[in-house]
Amino acid sequence: MGKKSRRKKKKNGSITSTQNGAGSAELRDEIVSYATESSFANPFENEPTPKYGWAQELRKAESELRHNSHSTVVVIRAAKAARVMRQFDRLGHIIDEAESAGVTFDGADNQALIREWKDTCSSRNALRTRVNEPQMQSLFRAAIKKDTSLDSTGVDHPSYSNFNVLDHAAFQGDVQLLERLVGLGAALDYTYEPHVTARRNDSVKTKKSPGSTALLLAVIGAMCCRINLALEGDGEDYREMYEGGIECAIALVMMGANVDVRLQQPTGRDANLETYVMMRCMKWVGKTVRELAPETGSELLVQTIELFNSAEEKIKRANCRCGSRLPWKKCHSGTIGSGCHYKSRSGLENESGKILWRYSPCAPCPCKNSKKIHFKCCWGESFRDYFQDDETAKLCVSTTTAINEHNREFVTQMYEARSYMGAINPDDILKMKCDAIRKGGPSMLEEVSRSIHPKSKIGTWDPNVYAGVMEQLGNDDFFQWNDVHWNIPKPELLKRVNEWNDALEQYCDSEGIAGSERGEVIKLHTASPLAPYVLT
Repeated sequence: MGKKSRRKKKKNGSITSTQNGAGSAELRDEIVSYATESSFANPFENEPTPKYGWAQELRKAESELRHNSHSTVVVIRAAKAARVMRQFDRLGHIIDEAESAGVTFDGADNQALIREWKDTCSSRNALRTRVNEPQMQSLFRAAIKKDTSLDSTGVDHPSYSNFNVLDHAAFQGDVQLLERLVGLGAALDYTYEPHVTARRNDSVKTKKSPGSTALLLAVIGAMCCRINLALEGDGEDYREMYEGGIECAIALVMMGANVDVRLQQPTGRDANLETYVMMRCMKWVGKTVRELAPETGSELLVQTIELFNSAEEKIKRANCRCGSRLPWKKCHSGTIGSGCHYKSRSGLENESGKILWRYSPCAPCPCKNSKKIHFKCCWGESFRDYFQDDETAKLCVSTTTAINEHNREFVTQMYEARSYMGAINPDDILKMKCDAIRKGGPSMLEEVSRSIHPKSKIGTWDPNVYAGVMEQLGNDDFFQWNDVHWNIPKPELLKRVNEWNDALEQYCDSEGIAGSERGEVIKLHTASPLAPYVLT
């Protein structure tokens, strides 16, 4: 097809023609991705991984740098960790601060490293990205400070409708934006489907494929750019978007995204839009990401999908969500000892083989008790882990309790009863719990306290009062109050506080506790809304 007959559009991932060739197979085959394994490899892979992973190494190195900023060894250590973690802004800052402080880098090796790192930062800064745009910076602040959901935040695209911000980053090949969003807690396989109003007659936007995930959109975007490159030549804009789409797709696969999502076409008149006519002609419709991968022209994407072909390989190789492109155990998960970076849901109905990954260490901590990121707040707790369901974007909390002589009998009873818990009389459940607390005494309550959080003060409470208040709450709606933070809606929190404190007054009445003794009992065992944690 000649140049005069081409119908051009803005460089936004749209197809420029529906006459297919769509670039003809011969021309498309000549368009291949330049992406190599080096883009996803640790530049210091041959060196031993620090004992607790590179994330903790960077944290320790930066701490040491604050106290010894003129040491060449310390600067190189911190810069090296920042480079491995792909924290390029930090890397540039460390080098700039060192040079401003007059640090000299002796030796050819150190000087070569500094030059290489400067070039890397410059190349990174030259890439097209929306990360630093005011709209995105505002969104990041809202996600951190206001708990705004990235998964349900829509973003405008010039040619396609109903994209959330992760969809947009993947389709446009904006790698930096995509990794930033995943680091802030965006779910990989979430399908954003906003409430759609009636379409206006003058609407020219294409509705995205039903059930699309960020990975599928990255692959679609890359395939579309490949066609445009075949039609119009190796244009710089399309080439950058194409390579970015490939890189986004590989990064998502390496973080554990679902490669079995299918490209579907919408129903009704949307199916006759130019984009979907082209997709049917190209025979893309109905294929999975795994089946579409060869159409992208990236051998590395095909190989990566094959490498992550089984649940075992995913668990072994999956990358941390922080954007380092390091396996979990070499990155943030190295700090959690024997703790796992995944949770299998294979035992649940309709979820055979499903894997939940640890919630991003760089996201706002789910405890909501601080403004810190997860890694600097509750990440290292040995009793509670947060996992994310990438399809629903919901968090799953996994708690562990140490079994000892005080709670062994109670834990055994509850374990044996869990399969038929619904058939047990609520009176029996309440009695079982209260008897265990009274029988175990202060040691039992202390163990309960430790299992919830090391800072909990419940262990200082009187077990007889604690169990007695639970009994006053009533068999159908009893709960155990906990004085440590938890993500609980404020109205429910206030309701629980009032219920517990009312039951505490009733307990004192029933036991005939009065005077100064009553005051001391109420002072010690009163629930406070400033400590929002309830274990139901």
